[in-house]
Amino acid sequence: MLAAAAATAAAAAAAAAGSSQTTWTTYCDGKYGFTLPYAPQWVVRRAVASGDADGGGEEEEEEVAGAGDAVTFLMVDEALRERLAAQHADTAQGTTPEEDVLPKLVVLVQDLTSNPMSLADFTMVSKYHLETVVKHEVEVVPQQLGGLPGSRTQYFSQEPLGLFGFCQAWTIKDDRAYVVTFSARADDESRGQFHELLPLFAQCLAGFSLEHTARLYKSLCASMLLTQYVNLQHLVGVRVPSTWERKEWRREEGTVAEFRTVTALTTDPAEVPVLLKLTITVCGAAPAGTPTQKQQPLTLDAYSRLVESQLAQIGVSQLRVTDYAFCDGHPGHLALFDTTLLKEGTQFAQAWGVRGRRAFAFTCASSCGSDDRRPLPIFERILSTVRFLSPDDDVDENEMYVNIPHHLSMLAPVGYRSQEGFMGTVVAFFKPAGSSGSAPTGFEPNLNVVVAAKKRPPTLDQFCELVRGQLRNEMTGDGAEPAFGLEDSTDAALCGAPAKQFHYTLKAENEKMLRFFQRVAVVGNRTVAVCFATEGDHFAATWESDRIDAILASITLFDL
Repeated sequence: MLAAAAATAAAAAAAAAGSSQTTWTTYCDGKYGFTLPYAPQWVVRRAVASGDADGGGEEEEEEVAGAGDAVTFLMVDEALRERLAAQHADTAQGTTPEEDVLPKLVVLVQDLTSNPMSLADFTMVSKYHLETVVKHEVEVVPQQLGGLPGSRTQYFSQEPLGLFGFCQAWTIKDDRAYVVTFSARADDESRGQFHELLPLFAQCLAGFSLEHTARLYKSLCASMLLTQYVNLQHLVGVRVPSTWERKEWRREEGTVAEFRTVTALTTDPAEVPVLLKLTITVCGAAPAGTPTQKQQPLTLDAYSRLVESQLAQIGVSQLRVTDYAFCDGHPGHLALFDTTLLKEGTQFAQAWGVRGRRAFAFTCASSCGSDDRRPLPIFERILSTVRFLSPDDDVDENEMYVNIPHHLSMLAPVGYRSQEGFMGTVVAFFKPAGSSGSAPTGFEPNLNVVVAAKKRPPTLDQFCELVRGQLRNEMTGDGAEPAFGLEDSTDAALCGAPAKQFHYTLKAENEKMLRFFQRVAVVGNRTVAVCFATEGDHFAATWESDRIDAILASITLFDL
């Protein structure tokens, strides 16, 4: 099968090379603003997260929410394009063995917002990563891309399916890295496919444009870190964005805490800043001064009727109140409503619950218009963290990381810095070298999470086999001793679903042995992979001191 695929790929390469560029079409990425010319017979596959695209060719969506925002062009002829389309519809993995040996061009957009890099820094990191993978030095030279300064490298790598050639160029703009990669077989069997198609790749690079990125904006509310707040007087807790201002009042009833920020919801200079606010209010069951022995416990339904009555007085009619369970299982009610008669805010999400003789209301408000629903996912995640505590409860020091586009929630490792979109991850956390518990050699312990949405999700066994296959490919190395060593594979759980976990090792260039832990699961239509890595001698101590077990247990995929 693979030999036939290689022969077909060679034929496709010849057909692609003979295609006149005057008949080419243009791929336009509506989210990231880049354009790229390509031959109309090529198959175009893109991540749904990359936004709308408008172009010719055979375009298929592959929902890979956590794999980085990318588009792949399979450089094929008309006949092969039709056969691949049929095969692609039948496979749960989204790719076929035949595709693995096809020449392809991939555009990857990597978000650097949380860890901005210069071109020189990104080039240094990319060079190090490539040399770690191919086990030999790669040369990087200056190369303009999209009219901007950039870098380019060309290298060869012996893969399980043969010798492949790679040519890669990248540039930086607006805190995003744009990486364009061409790969093809380079052995005798493929008749020099890589060298034959290299001029075609150069033409694609020459037509690559980034002229439209100035009008594109990234939401500031796509992800956030939530800090634990506990009111010791009333024994309630909630997680709030760490950048919001806080005020507290020590009182038996009324507003006891308020958190607020005024911010634009995107980086669009024309966007008007809005108010986002959370208030915690305590209400008693009886008028002030009533003796405690005469006070009656307050019921949830009674307090809900009081809320509806108060809101009706300010013009909120037909209020829809739904049952709501706080994160500790405590029962409550939830209501969403709009009004222009309150002092601060026009859009509200309010959750409330009753304990003993008091009711507790948690009210999120924004000054957005009623037709702008962008704050609601933020409010939903804040309200989902409300807890009714007891005096003996432990308070978690870890911040909570929330990524709304990927529906991911988890505790963030204490003392780690985060970087979203790193090498195709949703988020990666790095422990700075030299900090307590990190290796003295400068290697940064790190933990990363990848979430990928699939139209046709694999089974757990299929996903595990895919992961093992990737590890086996990496274990080949370039010498007699494998670069990687798989230690074990055991059953586990992740996001409430059955999972598998692996331990494996890698010998780094400095002869230090790195140890990796990976846990994978299929949750609904999404695959999830979590990886933790550090130097082998420090693995156990870092795992325990940084509470990796607790972090794994906290990982949740939520619905909006």
